[in-house]
Amino acid sequence: MKNFKRTWAEVDLSAIAENYDTVRKEVGSSVMVMAVVKADAYGHGVAQVAPLLQQKGADYFGVSCLQEAVELRKLGIQKPILILGYTDPAFFPYLLEYDLCQTVFEKQSAALLSEAAEQAGTRAKVHCALDTGMGRIGFDGFDCEAAAEAILEVSRMPALELEGLFTHFSVADTDGEEAYTAQQFERFMAVRDLLKKNGLSPICHVANSAGVFLNPSYHLDMVRAGIVLYGLEAGGRENPYRPAMVMKTTISFVKDLPKGRFISYGRRFESKDTMRVATLSAGYADGYPRSLSNKGYVLIGGKKAKILGNVCMDQMMADVSEIPCKAGDEVILMGDEIPYDALAKELGTIHYELICGIGKRVPRTYNN
Repeated sequence: MKNFKRTWAEVDLSAIAENYDTVRKEVGSSVMVMAVVKADAYGHGVAQVAPLLQQKGADYFGVSCLQEAVELRKLGIQKPILILGYTDPAFFPYLLEYDLCQTVFEKQSAALLSEAAEQAGTRAKVHCALDTGMGRIGFDGFDCEAAAEAILEVSRMPALELEGLFTHFSVADTDGEEAYTAQQFERFMAVRDLLKKNGLSPICHVANSAGVFLNPSYHLDMVRAGIVLYGLEAGGRENPYRPAMVMKTTISFVKDLPKGRFISYGRRFESKDTMRVATLSAGYADGYPRSLSNKGYVLIGGKKAKILGNVCMDQMMADVSEIPCKAGDEVILMGDEIPYDALAKELGTIHYELICGIGKRVPRTYNN
């Protein structure tokens, strides 16, 4: 999309490459790296990011859904692709057509996939998900024998190839919760060992971004690198990575307001004295959080400008009484000197939500 210099996001591809190298160095050459590029590469633009990561040597790609997986194939991604979520059985033929690997977490859908593959005269690749404490999807890892037996049944289905086994840590990013993560790992390993006794040795992966750097024991055969590829720490710890994206906008209008004027919807801000106000060309439809109304700030000329009143759908206002500026000047909204993690803390959310929420109408520009 062409950048018309209204609101845009600048993505540094060299930072993503550097972050991938950091992960690769951490796990070593004998462990595979799955690059997770779901949600349009966490808002960074999968059309640019995925080919870069394939070139860097990513062994595998992870996506959320069939739509994202097909998009990767059409982008020329030739590496294996795992769909980490659900696919409706009506669309199983697409898994086979595009040579995709599907997560399975119960026997009924696995049987339907086997039937579809058998009818097509081929075999479908699957990874079995194990619920060890996330409570989301997966065979019940709290009963390791029952889970192992169910997964063995899946492996015996005539047209399935059980390629992998994985679980997802729920608190690997939280200090003080290391014991719970260790329990999840123990449940996973108990199932893995039972499968091994029965002659099955699938690719095992448990470490998400936080897990990669939490404990080398968690690396196993493959790690799943997601948020760290984009330069954001997976928890609340010190960030050793290089953030890759900055969201910017422009000033559309600068005006002097007398005392007693209201600003924006809801009349939540009233000028207490004469002041200068800049109108910015961005709003919540672009992905800037409305919850920062009347309390957030932006950077104009390297100086903080407080947001005044409610953030609108397409525009917002900021106090520039002490900042020389004019229409057309650039404004930093998020990233760079306004860290995503600090904003997320202010909002009571996580930085994943901020970067993934930057809207489709915001063009991404790329620096190498």
